[in-house]
Amino acid sequence: RTVKELTAREIIHIVESTITSRLEEKQLDLSGLTKSDCIKIRSAFIEAAQTVYHQRIKYPEKKV
Repeated sequence: RTVKELTAREIIHIVESTITSRLEEKQLDLSGLTKSDCIKIRSAFIEAAQTVYHQRIKYPEKKV
């Protein structure tokens, strides 16, 4: 992978700042989403991102 592995804290920050930005820019005003919906969406995005970007164990390199 070429993408840097993200920590749980970085993932949470990215998701929260993205949602906050969209709300502040009023991009979701006509979406019909409630605050409760946004909280559920936040949790789902964080869980999905943590699954993709979880920390991997570094195994010793095999010498052939």
